[in-house]
Amino acid sequence: MKRKQSASGFSALEALVAVAIIAVALVPLLDLQTQVTRDAVRQQALYAESVAIQDGLALLRDLNPMANESGALPHGEGGQIVWRARPITRPTQTTLGGSGYGPFDVQLYTVEIEVTAQSGAAVAAFSVDKLGWRGRSSPRSQPTRE
Repeated sequence: MKRKQSASGFSALEALVAVAIIAVALVPLLDLQTQVTRDAVRQQALYAESVAIQDGLALLRDLNPMANESGALPHGEGGQIVWRARPITRPTQTTLGGSGYGPFDVQLYTVEIEVTAQSGAAVAAFSVDKLGWRGRSSPRSQPTRE
């Protein structure tokens, strides 16, 4: 006599095939998750660099490189903004629109700025050209030729 097998439940082979299909389907999802994580880390680093550059540019707004050719200021939690200015032109006396010489000497500088984190690692580094100035004691004298 033949015995009929019950149709309820899964066989071991069916369970193995189901696990293999799920594993093959999960591999691309894990790769996608890894890529999303890397992109989030890269985006966070770019955001930190952008904020550091904005902070450096805010410092430049009030910086007179002719008065302070180098220096450092605290930035964030333990970091700092360091700048160095290098003249790229000779000092020139300003004019008063045809009525003589003005009360200032001006000079163009390249200002290099580096923003560092608490660990000392550079977060951002960039350079810009900035005008420096200083008052003259006798504004109507002849311009300097240095």
